[in-house]
Amino acid sequence: MHSLSPLAEDLRYALRMIRKRPGFAAIAITVLALGIGANAAVFSIVNGMLLRPLAFPQLDRLVEIRCVDPRRPNIALAVAAADYLDWKQRCSSFQRMAAYAFHDYDLGAERGNPEWLRGVRVSTDFLTTLGVTPALGRDFQNNEDQRGRSQVALISDSLWRNRFGADPHIAGRVVLLDSIPHTVIGVMPAGFEFPFPGMGVWTPLDLSPADRTDRRTHAVLIAARLRDGVSLDQARVEMDAQAARLAKEYAETNRDRGAGVVLLRERQGEIAKPFLMMLQATAFFVLLIACANLANLQLAQAVTRRREIAIRTALGALRWRVVRLLLLESLLVALVGGAAAVGVAYGGVALLKVSVPLQTSRAIMGWSQVAVQPPVLVFTLLVAIAAGVAFGLSAALQGSRLDLASALKNAGRQAGSKSRSRPVLVMGQVMLAVIAVMGASQMVGSFQSMFAVYQGLSPEGVFTFRLVLPAQRYAAPHQNIAFFDQVLAALAALPGVESATASSNLPGALRFNMPGEMHVEGRGELSAADTPPVDLQFVGPQYFGALRIPLRAGRPIAEQDGETAANVVVVSEGVAARVWPRENPLGRRILVPGLGSGGWRTVVGVAADVHQFWFEKNARPLLYVPYRQAAQRGMFIALRVHGDPGAVLPAIRDRVRRLDAGLPLQEPAVLPELMQETLSAMRVTTGMMIVFGALALLLAAVGVYGVMACSVTQRNREFGIRMALGATPRRVLGMVVCQGFLLAAGGIVVGLAGGFVISRAMSGLMFGVNSGSLAVLAGVPALLALVSLAACWIPARPVTRVDPVTVLREE
Repeated sequence: MHSLSPLAEDLRYALRMIRKRPGFAAIAITVLALGIGANAAVFSIVNGMLLRPLAFPQLDRLVEIRCVDPRRPNIALAVAAADYLDWKQRCSSFQRMAAYAFHDYDLGAERGNPEWLRGVRVSTDFLTTLGVTPALGRDFQNNEDQRGRSQVALISDSLWRNRFGADPHIAGRVVLLDSIPHTVIGVMPAGFEFPFPGMGVWTPLDLSPADRTDRRTHAVLIAARLRDGVSLDQARVEMDAQAARLAKEYAETNRDRGAGVVLLRERQGEIAKPFLMMLQATAFFVLLIACANLANLQLAQAVTRRREIAIRTALGALRWRVVRLLLLESLLVALVGGAAAVGVAYGGVALLKVSVPLQTSRAIMGWSQVAVQPPVLVFTLLVAIAAGVAFGLSAALQGSRLDLASALKNAGRQAGSKSRSRPVLVMGQVMLAVIAVMGASQMVGSFQSMFAVYQGLSPEGVFTFRLVLPAQRYAAPHQNIAFFDQVLAALAALPGVESATASSNLPGALRFNMPGEMHVEGRGELSAADTPPVDLQFVGPQYFGALRIPLRAGRPIAEQDGETAANVVVVSEGVAARVWPRENPLGRRILVPGLGSGGWRTVVGVAADVHQFWFEKNARPLLYVPYRQAAQRGMFIALRVHGDPGAVLPAIRDRVRRLDAGLPLQEPAVLPELMQETLSAMRVTTGMMIVFGALALLLAAVGVYGVMACSVTQRNREFGIRMALGATPRRVLGMVVCQGFLLAAGGIVVGLAGGFVISRAMSGLMFGVNSGSLAVLAGVPALLALVSLAACWIPARPVTRVDPVTVLREE
């Protein structure tokens, strides 16, 4: 008990000293809370979205297998069903291989209140491959992927609770999906949302005999689990060999088709990863700046307390006891700072989750996993303790190393000049702040570039929704065409509607178009450089007028482009520039294999390029085909409306219900809001980068200010002597400011070089990042220089009020 008494006494003394210096404690706690808490919050986001986006066992053994077109190196494609079946039979690198395909369902049409469900059709070994079992009921059986046996379904936990009241006897209940009776066999675990958030139902993938031999249509996606002992690289080598083998066996369809293998958890991260890594790096820089500030604070406190330490030593205190006392103070402040950092982390994650719209968050894989996990909390506290011990011990050792006679006589007035670490810390802070602010500036520029991809359109006043026709009721192509014709005619007659059109996709809808290829009449076999792979978009009359997409030449898709008319196509400007660079494309004919009724199509128009996705640097080459010549079951309807576009929704529901009471409206939205929503996650990320950049700038300024203030206090005698020898106050002030600014300038120069290198690396990964941006290269250093100059000048002003007589008398 006696051995604990000195420690308890030191602890009480440390608490008393912290209460005597509340300003120091408050600054240190705030710096730690912001630096560590920001990192914990960002790491929680990175962990949820990149490292552990899916709660599957042995996640790093799960991969996605893709079709790869060498002409589209940055685009992952779905796989032909026949290729999947061959790979599943021939490949030895995978323990299991499962296929799935997205399918939207109508639920409850028999009750007159149809509900749209995001669904997915899966092979019967889908859940086994992922390592997941239903929370209620059973999994699919092997024979349930056969026609006539596939009318079974697994439903999501949220659908089970919201639509069926969490009925414990739901298994065996029959529901109508697309007007077809399906038996519910089970309920998925809460939080299961693969392959994308918002999934409501999973049904068997019952491939028809035609599907099983189709190598042209990219129909399915593949998830696979690696065998034990097989590496990702080994699986890639085998898949390359399998793709080459199919290219020889089926040259007509597989000639330009490879196979790619990526970790399943990286599927979405390919888009988000550069931005999140930049965010994490900036948060880490903020932490380093915060640590440098804490070190400066500790060193400054050690200097100001040298007389106290000298007195304790003169009275018999051992050096290790003094070091322990100072270390306890630092550790207590660090623990409080760590606890505050936990609050910052929780608050930051909560603020982020409410900042992203619900509709957008449902499209982000791993969003439900974004939370402050226990390991993050442990990490936060460990970092706080480590910072407290490291910087507290350093300051304690330096503060306890003193000359007793000098310290007792002069309170350590000259000691500050001997510390070489503090200027280095200041330069490091400014350097990191330059890099952080440059990163924030680049992120803002990238966001502006992303937003600019939609600025060529005029979406204001456009209301959109999507209709998907059930195959059971609309089996024939002419039925699909006739229904959409009726819908457009009914909606065009509504008051305030200027025009009504249909399209298989819309800019900003975050849906992929059907991939295709084109052959040009009279050209023979063109090289990949001359014939780009194309996306196919099926549109109705007035599409280009409704969305205000300019036509560069020719005419748009018109009313006369029907089923029995000559096949026509409108090409995007990018297609025309590559295929007919010095020719008039109008009247030329192209062949798109597997499209509608087939046959040659005449180019009747050239439309301006339109970006489909904000995260792609270049607009995709597009072929616009009349939907009446290539029937589609799922189409977006777009109405250009006078006045408030959202006000037409009740009338739209009424008109659609009159035509088909069992057909729900999917994704109703005002087009500008839809486009804004797709960028909301990036807007939040950019906002966080701006906050971190500003925080880095503020902490760096505080660091420069603190060093200058301490230096001015310690050098009063020197300033007095200089003035007594004839130096003017203005000259002494200029000298002090220049000395401090030189430290900051060194950090600015090094930081500018480091920021430029990082920007060059990021320019190839992030859309819109320009490593040579003059505004960034000139603006960021200028901003840091002004802030540093102010941080030097403000604490140096007392120099002009030093009285040489008073200073010399004290000597």
